[in-house]
Amino acid sequence: MTLEPKSSAPRVAGVERGTSFVPGRHVALVGDRTLGVIAGNSATRQRLWELVDTDVAVDDILDELAADGIKTLPDFTIAQLEGTDLRVVVRGSGRVAATSHGEVEQAIDATGVRTWVEDVVADVTSVTMWLDADVDDSSFASDDPFFVDVGVVPASALSRTFVPVGEPEPEGDSEPEPEPEPEPEPEPEPEPEPEPEPEPEPEPEPEPEPEPEPEPEPEPEPEPEPEPEPEPEPEPEPEPEPEPALEPELEFGSVPEPDLPPALESETPPVPEPEPEPERFSVATLTFSNGVRLAATGPILVGRNPKVAEMIDGELPRIVRFEGMTGGLSRTHAAIRVVGDDVVVEDLNSTNGTDVELPGQLPERLPGGMPMVVSIGTELVFGEELRCVIEPPDHDVTD
Repeated sequence: MTLEPKSSAPRVAGVERGTSFVPGRHVALVGDRTLGVIAGNSATRQRLWELVDTDVAVDDILDELAADGIKTLPDFTIAQLEGTDLRVVVRGSGRVAATSHGEVEQAIDATGVRTWVEDVVADVTSVTMWLDADVDDSSFASDDPFFVDVGVVPASALSRTFVPVGEPEPEGDSEPEPEPEPEPEPEPEPEPEPEPEPEPEPEPEPEPEPEPEPEPEPEPEPEPEPEPEPEPEPEPEPEPEPEPALEPELEFGSVPEPDLPPALESETPPVPEPEPEPERFSVATLTFSNGVRLAATGPILVGRNPKVAEMIDGELPRIVRFEGMTGGLSRTHAAIRVVGDDVVVEDLNSTNGTDVELPGQLPERLPGGMPMVVSIGTELVFGEELRCVIEPPDHDVTD
């Protein structure tokens, strides 16, 4: 079952006004299944309206908002309908109040969170969102509220009600339609008179049987031919006598070579055994703050949900997934490789970057796409959330 917007105001000229709003100084974006209030200006409206109008995934809208870095993110509230559930994302001063079936109310805000807060409201029936502190549910209690179907309006709050697709909206009492009068039954047609049976046709007279043909006389058997006389067998020719073998002349002091047996047929050469794969040695142990420990023997991808697009250094990389509470990591955030006896880390142009703190030095931001060799004791911080310490190799830690 899926949901669709439900009007909270009467229909006007056959048009259903589905989302009410409170005029304000922020940008309100209203699509078929996506709506949000974002602190911004006309540039924000131009960047995000095409995404909201086509109802792209919430993750793509977040990537566009964080394109200039997480520190420049504006306050916002975004909600998107997924089947009968509503996915909600809130940052800064944004607040959301949602109601599900059974009149269960749920409040969502991002107080004390540096990035944003995500939540899912199951079986949603209504949602209200706002940014300004002086706006709440009572701001919609007006005799003549403002409504928008799809578009962009200057507002500080939005409110929408949902009903299942195909479920008719309640209407006032109406008189039942009168039942149609039954049509009169047609008179039965008279039965047709039976047709007379046809007279039987006379049977044809049988044809006379043909006279049998006379049998042909048998042909006389041919006389047998006389057998030919056998030819005399030829006498066998006598076998020639073998010539005596001549002994080779020997020089004085020479020794005759002994007769040797004929050479044996060459045997099939043995199949060489495959060389064993070289033993993989760990150059370090990677200890992550989420409890994962890995031996540094090959490539590793770190991120929210890393995507393996190709081989790295001739082999498939291992994956370290971490979603976290704030969503600071990009989908494919960074790569860790082993080059010779060194550990090399590279930030894959992530949104929130990778910090590197070498032993005895201050932390610094690693430029995107620039590999860096790190030593034992180095601490890495991915997206200001997931930490990793480069420790000496531990043979008890496997791949």
